Amino acid sequence: MAVVFLDPIGIGNRLSLILAIGAEVGCSVLLIAGLRT
Repeated sequence: MAVVFLDPIGIGNRLSLILAIGAEVGCSVLLIAGLRT
């Protein structure tokens, strides 16, 4: 059984995964930057 990343907004599985990973990394960076100020 293959593991498939869900496509909740209809833009494609790969792009949804890329955006989700980007959001996780981006928000983590912004949180760390905010804690340093």
